[in-house]
Amino acid sequence: CIRPWFSPGFLRNLEVLSLNECHWVTDALFEAVVTAMSDSSNRCRLREVDLSWTAITDCSLKLLGNAAKGSLTKVKARGCSFQGRKTVTNEGVCALAACGNLRVLKMYDYGHVTDAAILKLAECCADVTELSVPSCYSLTDEAVINAAGLWGDLSAIDISGILFISDASLKALAAFCPLRDLRICGCRAVTDHGIAELAACKSDLRRVDVSCCDALTDTAIRLLAKRHASSLESLQAANCPLISDEGVVEAVTLCERLALLNLNNCPAVTDVTLAAFSNSRAALTLTDLWLRGAAVTLPGIQRLLADAKSLQELQLSPQIFQMSPQNSDSEDGEERWRGFNVLQGTSTLHLRSDRLHQLLPPTYR
Repeated sequence: CIRPWFSPGFLRNLEVLSLNECHWVTDALFEAVVTAMSDSSNRCRLREVDLSWTAITDCSLKLLGNAAKGSLTKVKARGCSFQGRKTVTNEGVCALAACGNLRVLKMYDYGHVTDAAILKLAECCADVTELSVPSCYSLTDEAVINAAGLWGDLSAIDISGILFISDASLKALAAFCPLRDLRICGCRAVTDHGIAELAACKSDLRRVDVSCCDALTDTAIRLLAKRHASSLESLQAANCPLISDEGVVEAVTLCERLALLNLNNCPAVTDVTLAAFSNSRAALTLTDLWLRGAAVTLPGIQRLLADAKSLQELQLSPQIFQMSPQNSDSEDGEERWRGFNVLQGTSTLHLRSDRLHQLLPPTYR
């Protein structure tokens, strides 16, 4: 118990608190911590708090909203649960609206958080710059559209796994927000039309995740690459079956700062994409390339390594060796790959090394 350890006000100068993954932290325990942080007027100086994966409920968020209303700017409360049940609802989120200086809110997998809570926050907290609510599956376009209109400084948003998010949300975000980071993984109602609206936004996107948006085609990738060629650093498009070499080659050719490219489970991506790295700017900047489930071959990977000197992490399917020609080079390549394997499962060959160039056969060194 915290009470015997810290008297009231003992932690009154504390401004940053992280209890991430402290599963034993309950409302009662958190109340004791807040008491130790509070002064005689029951106010604390807390600016940032991380309560993710604890057992707190709405009660703790209410307490937080009252005690830190004048100072709190960042709240993380992802995956909070008690006895297997998610414990954050509209009531707790609305309590945070009392914190007028709130700028960052990160939650995860709360089905009882609805549009009403986000609208309340948008009305009371005008300076939010980052919102992360993946898998809060009761949210809809209404929350995003209204929040976008009120949060003129919103630069990062994660609305992944919300089935009711559509092109309308992207249109609103593009129109009102200076977006830099966007994650819409699993938003299956999003189409190329929504990405077209997004690509036309005035801000420069740095990180985009459209994984599992299975309605997207090469058109979406081309639009992002053309408009944001000078700023795009991370593009994740895993599990998008309609994305092929045609769109990805354009991204590789145009993007000047691309560091991460995720094409896992994109079966229409082949060695043609790998060949595009030759003499491209991406060959100098790419550090992470994920190709599990792509139709690439070992010779294609070897040619890629000859071009992409900055590559640090590569993810492949183990079957790549079975698909490669059984010649001396491929056998030698397989042995070299396996020597750098740090994580190998039934579906993943995950290679990470600052010496990937050593995997090249002699003809490519």
